[in-house]
Amino acid sequence: MRRREPPKVVVEYVVVDGPEGEQLATKQGEAIREVLVWLYTYQGCTECDSEISEMDGNAE
Repeated sequence: MRRREPPKVVVEYVVVDGPEGEQLATKQGEAIREVLVWLYTYQGCTECDSEISEMDGNAE
C-alpha cells in the first residue's frame, strides 16, 4: 500500500469592507444560520436518512 502525501491547502484572504463587506457578512450569517437550523432539525433523525439521500441525489 502506497503512502499518500497529505493534501495541500492554499488559503487566500480577501478583505472586503464598506457596504460590500456588510452585505457579505449578512449573507454569510444567513447561510450559517440556515446550516445550524438544518443540523438542529435533523440531528439524530433516523427517519430523515432517506430524505437526506434524496436531497443529495443518492436515493436508495
